[in-house]
Amino acid sequence: MSKVRFDFFSASLRFDDKTTRAERRALSVFAPISEIWEEFIEVCRTKYKPSSYVKIDEQLVEFRGKCHFRMYIPNKPSKYGLKIVLLNDVSAKYLINASLYLDKSTRTNGLPLADYFVELLARAIYGTNRNITMDNWFTNVSLADRLLSRPYNLTIVETIRKK
Repeated sequence: MSKVRFDFFSASLRFDDKTTRAERRALSVFAPISEIWEEFIEVCRTKYKPSSYVKIDEQLVEFRGKCHFRMYIPNKPSKYGLKIVLLNDVSAKYLINASLYLDKSTRTNGLPLADYFVELLARAIYGTNRNITMDNWFTNVSLADRLLSRPYNLTIVETIRKK
């Protein structure tokens, strides 16, 4: 594809309806592409049966454009980008569920941020007796106790730092 054609497509491609963008943006800063994102994640959740072991982790997708929820994380290879929290199958490395971290506009329903992401992503596998592996950013004892009980029925392998 030529550069001129690529520039034409990238200038013309839109994922949302401009007429309703303002009212949707009042609800979410992710409004311009939230519909296509949700469709993609729904396909990931429904078209694949994960193995017994899954992993929750974060990824910084390099992005230097204008976006107020763009993150700066100095210890990552790409210092600037969009932070996505992912639930992946360990054996197939398949994406099961994901959520974009929207900075302060992420509504956590009163939960700590890490607990919110774990519960949100793990909804796709509630009650399946699967094991979730996660690093110390996501873990705490109260979350582990909650996930072991009903309706979750999930076990956890986690790293816990001594405080």
